[in-house]
Parts: sequence; C-alpha cells; structure tokens
Amino acid sequence: MLVPLGGFFLSIGVEKKSKSFSENFINQKLKQVFGYTSFRDGQLEIIGLILKQNSILAVMPTGAGKSICYQLPALLMQNRTVVVSPLVALMNDQVEGLRSQGVKA
Repeated sequence: MLVPLGGFFLSIGVEKKSKSFSENFINQKLKQVFGYTSFRDGQLEIIGLILKQNSILAVMPTGAGKSICYQLPALLMQNRTVVVSPLVALMNDQVEGLRSQGVKA
C-alpha cells in the first residue's frame, strides 16, 4: 500500500506483533539522545510503523530527517541495525554524533 504523507510517500507492509512504545517515551528519547524537542512532519508516523515492525519504504526529500526515522527505532528496540547508505561522509558524521551521545554505534 502506498500512502501520501506530508510531501512524501510511505509504502507499508504487513504489521507484526511487537513491543508497544508510548508517544511520550519516544519523544523523551528524541530529546535525550538527539536534543530535539519535536519531530518533523511524518517522522513520528514512520517511527511508529517501524516500531510495529512493518516493512516500510519512506521516500523523503533531502533534509526531511530520514536518519532519525531509522536511528531512533533502533535505539528503542535495542536491536542491531544495519544501515546502508551511499553517502559515506554522512554515515561517518551520524556514527560520530551517536557515539558522542553515548550510543554504541
């Protein structure tokens, strides 16, 4: 299913059983780890779908905050996460930033 969401699209797969996280808890982690007080358009919806273990493809423009959409769920679920990106410099910056916050990356 392809769903338009705030200027980008989500492709949503089948939901699996998973642990539930409150929106308040997710917002607290966003502030604690990344220093942000709110999400950008669509981020919370994408994160919520990932936390429900949906298979999802989110197509977002540059600067829309894609990184938070996969980094935050990985922190909350405490699973190993492999991210493949063609932008090596961006990956290095993100890993360095996470490590500076005490996240094993």
